[in-house]
Amino acid sequence: MKAQSIKMLRTLKSTSKYIVIGCLVGLFVGGINSAFLKSLEVATENRLQHPWLIFFLPLAGVFVSFLYVKLGKQSSKGNNLILEKINHENVKIPLRMAPLVFLGTVLTHLFGGSAGREGTGVQMGGSIADWISRVLKLSKQDSRIILMSGVSSGFAAVFGTPLAGTVFGLEVAALGFMSYESIIPCATAAYIGNAITGLLGVSHSHYVIQSFISPSLANIIKIILAAVAFGLISRIFSKLTHKLKELFSSSFENAMLKSFIGGVIIILLVFLVGSRDYIGLSLPLIKESMEGQVSPFAFIWKTIFTSITLGTGFQGGEVTPLFVIGSTLGNFLGTLMSISPSHLAALGLIGVFAGATNTPFASFILGIELFGANGIEFLFLNCIVSYFSSGHTGIYSSQKIAKSKHSIVTLPDNSTLGSIAKKKKDRIINTNIKLSGQFCLGRSSIELPVKPGLNLFVIKSKMKGLVLSHNSFNPDSATWTSPPNIGEQNVSVLPDDDKIYAIQVHKVHDRLDKVLLTNSNLISNVEVNYTNIDQSGYDRDLSKQNKEINNQFQSKKLFGQFKWGFSSFELESEMGINKYVICVSGGTVRLNHDSYNPDGHFYSQPAQNGEPAHRDLSPGIHNITVNIGTSCGKKDIITIVNISFFKEVEVKYQMVSDEENDLTEIVD
Repeated sequence: MKAQSIKMLRTLKSTSKYIVIGCLVGLFVGGINSAFLKSLEVATENRLQHPWLIFFLPLAGVFVSFLYVKLGKQSSKGNNLILEKINHENVKIPLRMAPLVFLGTVLTHLFGGSAGREGTGVQMGGSIADWISRVLKLSKQDSRIILMSGVSSGFAAVFGTPLAGTVFGLEVAALGFMSYESIIPCATAAYIGNAITGLLGVSHSHYVIQSFISPSLANIIKIILAAVAFGLISRIFSKLTHKLKELFSSSFENAMLKSFIGGVIIILLVFLVGSRDYIGLSLPLIKESMEGQVSPFAFIWKTIFTSITLGTGFQGGEVTPLFVIGSTLGNFLGTLMSISPSHLAALGLIGVFAGATNTPFASFILGIELFGANGIEFLFLNCIVSYFSSGHTGIYSSQKIAKSKHSIVTLPDNSTLGSIAKKKKDRIINTNIKLSGQFCLGRSSIELPVKPGLNLFVIKSKMKGLVLSHNSFNPDSATWTSPPNIGEQNVSVLPDDDKIYAIQVHKVHDRLDKVLLTNSNLISNVEVNYTNIDQSGYDRDLSKQNKEINNQFQSKKLFGQFKWGFSSFELESEMGINKYVICVSGGTVRLNHDSYNPDGHFYSQPAQNGEPAHRDLSPGIHNITVNIGTSCGKKDIITIVNISFFKEVEVKYQMVSDEENDLTEIVD
């Protein structure tokens, strides 16, 4: 009896804790989302009153991208970063995400980008909830639960739908799974966040269905067909947005230039279409879909405008555009099928949202909160069919697949929508490609498919100007701009050359290195043929190479940091370019490049000539190039350190000239 009482007290204490923290999250998130929604109203009114503001959209994009490059770090990943943290990945959500996405979204809408607001609300909610967890020093599991409450509160505050916000926070992180242990803080935060927006005078849009579809077998079939269309258009929207992000990122390495080009394209589209209905939130299109007729091409134009806006680095959500796409498509299908365009517009709004976010139950509840319970059976059928029709795609690439949508489809454990899409892409072999010049239309670079470890390529071209770039993830700018831990960052590809290019790919900050093939010519296009090579044929060569290393290389044994003996040594070097072949076995070592510090009279400053200060060398053979400079008249030094506490590591090394470098030309 006593043990049962203690258990009840612990449960009560835990529940009370979640309620209190949920209230705290709701207060903060509701307050900042109220300010955001008010700012969005002001931005929209000013854009409508001053049509010339759209001509500053490219500059607004440059400014927003500049902020994210300089200050954002991982904030540019947006909602995907929050989902990664919920799914137990070791990532940090910076508090700066909230003000950055707030400002970025308001500027996008002020100057005429086509985006939504849900993404902003959820990102602000997630970053604030994670900050509260850090301040209160909550456990990892509690932090995850409170983060989900931030998602619920942000969604509820933006749309005025606390029930849907609660379930959205529980459902969105993983397909086929709900985190019921989080329901109390999610519900608390959602209701408090929504109440705060109401108290602060924020009004939400709710729509009235003009006429309902009568239940009949023929109408049920029509609803099913329409729901399939809603699932397919959500699939198209998701794939198009992801593809444009990839295309623009590979074509324009400079994020600010990418956003500038995106802004120019939006302006040209506005004048091409002859309408401004598709910029901003486009809420009038939803009202027109519910009350009358809209253009049969409205859903296509809204899809294109939004995918380009988000694909070129502007900030904002996807959900409100999905509402517009779904409602306009539903209105068109209703007219085509001779059933109520108003009712089918409402079903389209919910169906496209369900397919793109993979949250059928949150969508079902959202439909009830927005339109009422009349026609509830059609609403439920619509959500389920659209969810299954969209397949394993969605707007959140970090969404985990806890259970496949289809029993006949088996997916690897811990798969995400992004990893599934990447595997499908990797199965496509594009050996012949055309890379445009930097000043020409078309892509000037392509990302080569790689996997962890050694990757071998044969690259053939008739022209000069091809550059093979190997970059590691840089957490400061959340882009792949850092030099790789192993090998050279940029290698020129010689024309008509049979050389095998080897890239040792690693994960840095939990992100796999990227390898790009770029045409550096300004105007000339280059035809390229590249092939991945099976590594098994090189086993004999590598074995022979290891024997040569044993005969020619100097050897050092480094003890662990907590053991007696030397754990580091200085690598001999000369002024200028130094090339080494380094063989590491037994563990990872760190190559440090240090400059002289006159304040302490020892070598404690990072390299002053722009060289990487540290490179981690995993077990294997490495080609390393180091540019030795000076600081205060003293030559830089290179040291190799065993970073393990207890393990011994053996390092074999040799300084080589360009002529001798052929010993290691098949490994990076």
